[in-house]
Amino acid sequence: LFVNGRNDGKLLVHETGFKSLVGTLALDIKSRDVMSENRYPVTMVGLNNLVTTIIKQWEAEAKYGEVDVLYRPKNRLGEQECEVIETSHPKKRNQFPFQLTRVWIDTATNWVIRVEQFDFPAAQGGEPPLAEEYTYVRIKPNVGLTDRDFDKRNPAYEFP
Repeated sequence: LFVNGRNDGKLLVHETGFKSLVGTLALDIKSRDVMSENRYPVTMVGLNNLVTTIIKQWEAEAKYGEVDVLYRPKNRLGEQECEVIETSHPKKRNQFPFQLTRVWIDTATNWVIRVEQFDFPAAQGGEPPLAEEYTYVRIKPNVGLTDRDFDKRNPAYEFP
């Protein structure tokens, strides 16, 4: 569980099964254990943060030119009809964190539902390797969550 401004800014975690005997741990959101399989802290999760990050990236990159933009209006991601915006850079430069960025927008909701970021290829003319991929499916906004849904005392979480 993580709630900004609560629990001294810590992430409350617990294991399941035998490891659950350890109990609830309060971990720093940028600790080695928390970040071992993540590129960004939990505070960066979510559609709003994703869109804000991409907009800032594109605004910064646009200052330098050398950007190709491709718009593909008719695509699908599973069952969802999408538009795709793709930006790419012909040369690796310090101001370009990625060689290629693809943003998938659900045409029914206008929500960004997928972002793919590719690093520059190791060799000239090579395929750019996937560095980051974020996909949001079956989004249900405003489901009526309350403070209790983010309370470690909620018995539904079975925190030891």
